[in-house]
Amino acid sequence: MITVKNLTKTFEGNVTAVNLISFELLEGETLCMIGTSGCGKTTTLKMLNRLLEPTSGEIFILGKNILEQDQIEVRRKIGYVIQGGGLFPHWTVAKNIGLVPSLQNWDKEKMSARVDELLNLVELEPAKFKNRYPAELSGGQQQRVGIARAMASDPPVILLDEPFSALDPITRAQMQTEFIRLKKIVKKTMVFVTHDLKEAFHLSDKILVMDKGNMQQFGSPDDLKNNPANDFVKNFLESHLN
Repeated sequence: MITVKNLTKTFEGNVTAVNLISFELLEGETLCMIGTSGCGKTTTLKMLNRLLEPTSGEIFILGKNILEQDQIEVRRKIGYVIQGGGLFPHWTVAKNIGLVPSLQNWDKEKMSARVDELLNLVELEPAKFKNRYPAELSGGQQQRVGIARAMASDPPVILLDEPFSALDPITRAQMQTEFIRLKKIVKKTMVFVTHDLKEAFHLSDKILVMDKGNMQQFGSPDDLKNNPANDFVKNFLESHLN
C-alpha cells in the first residue's frame, strides 16, 4: 500500500531533517512515528502527501510513485488530520466535511448524504451538529469532525499529525478508543505522528522510531519491546514506558 525508499529532506543551509527513511506499510495497517523532539516525524509525514517535496527518495502509494503525479491531485486522494481538526472557523461542520468532495464537484445530494454518513460514523448526530460552527464544538468534537473531513472522499490513506496532543487526558483517552473503533470499521491505511509512546503502542500495527532524522527501528510493538534494535531504542522505550 505505502512503500517509502530512502526518503531524504535537506533544507537550506545543508540541514538534513530526514535521512534515508525506508519502510513498507500494508493495506489497512496503522503506522505510528515517534521519536525525540525535532527528529523529523512531521517532515516525513508532510512528504507523504507532498506538502513538502523530498530532496531525494521515492514514495509509492498503491504501487504508483506519487512524486510523478500532480501535487494537488495527490493531496486530494490522501486524508490529512492535524491538531484541533484544522477546521475553517467560519464554515459549518457540514461545509468543513464537504471540502474535498466540493472540490471534486460532487452534487449537493451526494455530498449531504456523505456528510450525514460520516457524522454518524464519528458518533455526532447530523441533525444536531451539521449546521454548527467549530467554536460551538468541544475539542473532542472538533477532532471527530476533522477525522470525518479526512475521510470524506474515501481516500485509501489517512495521515494524522499529533491529532490528540492538544486534548485533555480524559478526552484524549476517549479519542484513542474512538480511533481504534473507526480503524476496525473503515480499514484505512494510516500514518500517525505522536509524542506519546504509550499511544503509539496502543494504536499502531507498526512503529517507526526516529532520532535526528534517522530511522532507529521499524517494526511491530512486540518487535520493539522484545528486540530493540540499538541502545537508543532500548533507552527510549525504558524512559517512556516506565
